[in-house]
Amino acid sequence: MSEGSSLMDFIVMMKLTLEAAKGLRDPDQRVLEAIEAAANQALTDIGHGAHLLNFYVTTGSFDTVAIIAVPTEGDEMCFASKMVATGLVTTTTMRGYGTAAARSAMGHM
Repeated sequence: MSEGSSLMDFIVMMKLTLEAAKGLRDPDQRVLEAIEAAANQALTDIGHGAHLLNFYVTTGSFDTVAIIAVPTEGDEMCFASKMVATGLVTTTTMRGYGTAAARSAMGHM
């Protein structure tokens, strides 16, 4: 969870669609900026304090990663759906826990 809040953190890994990847060649299209802007807009639309913690352009299996904080798992599903609806990315999501939250959860084992 985000420190001092009731928001849950999620790591959203994204791969560019073929069409978005082709747009990388054209500097006027600004595809990566469009993805980050879409992430911010999706979280603004969700409301309830949902926000983007970090956005990264990455190497490896995924092209971008967004770290988001949202109130519910349903809000994360809404975020992922909005991102896919842009036609720019596909998503893979996992829940993220800070060290303190993970330690607390493991203390219940």
